[in-house]
Amino acid sequence: MSAPPEISVLVCTRNRAKALARCLAAISFQRSSFAFETLVVDNGSADDTRACVDAARRTDPSIRYLFEAEPGLSLARNRGAGAAAAPILISLDDDAEPAQNWLEAFHAAARESDAAAIGGPILARFETQAPVWLAGQLRVLSAQDYGAERRTIDSPPYLFGGNLAIRRADLERIGGFDERFGRKGRALLQGEDIDLCERLLAAGRPLLYEPGAIVYHWISPERFEPSYLRKRAFDTGRTLGLHMQKRLSRGALVGELLKKSLKLPLHAAVWAGASLVGERETVTARERSLFVTLGLLRHLVRVRSRRGAV
Repeated sequence: MSAPPEISVLVCTRNRAKALARCLAAISFQRSSFAFETLVVDNGSADDTRACVDAARRTDPSIRYLFEAEPGLSLARNRGAGAAAAPILISLDDDAEPAQNWLEAFHAAARESDAAAIGGPILARFETQAPVWLAGQLRVLSAQDYGAERRTIDSPPYLFGGNLAIRRADLERIGGFDERFGRKGRALLQGEDIDLCERLLAAGRPLLYEPGAIVYHWISPERFEPSYLRKRAFDTGRTLGLHMQKRLSRGALVGELLKKSLKLPLHAAVWAGASLVGERETVTARERSLFVTLGLLRHLVRVRSRRGAV
């Protein structure tokens, strides 16, 4: 009889079969001193995702498949957590490729600490040549590197959900991922990992960064496009609005709405000035600030309108 898994790797995916195949192959190549399983949560894919998982299972029977039709990354992660067999869960993005000792590093960090959640480096890799100006946007594209030393995390920037180990007991204690946050279909909402880290810290549970748990995050060419970066920035603003709505009173929300409205002309002016100078990296950064503010204002105005209607 095989040993029960000590770690369950949760890979939530939607219409990215090619990236998923690379991810599953890298997980299967892990050499570990303990049993683990991989659970793929298909969040409504219409491509070859199921065939990709079936092919991977022929060489690695520890891979399991779940289908969740309702869109939502946080919902899919919660579904996966509920179906997983291990006491430690690792949330891994489908476009990530774990380094060879990734699982062992997480396992050691969990064994040697009491941390509720442990995050590892997410290092950018590009499927085609990346433009030079993109260098300043890597964190925006979910890259994460907090150095070569293991350390506790007790303030922003927090740990990213694309490479995050969580103790099941702690995840259940705080009620799982908040399903208002995270990507939903075409909406590039984020923040489910920030919200999770904040709730764990509020519950008195520590967070840890483990430098040995490395994954490579493959960035596809469409993410270099200005239209993608604008949409991501706009939806980042919507995410910030969700965080404010969850944590602030009605009066504080009104104050934030006024404050951000006053800053909008300044963002637009700086963006226009940078465009005239022609420095693409500066233009991109200022454009991001502008669209984040627009997304935040849209969310706050809608919240105020709904509350006013009530």
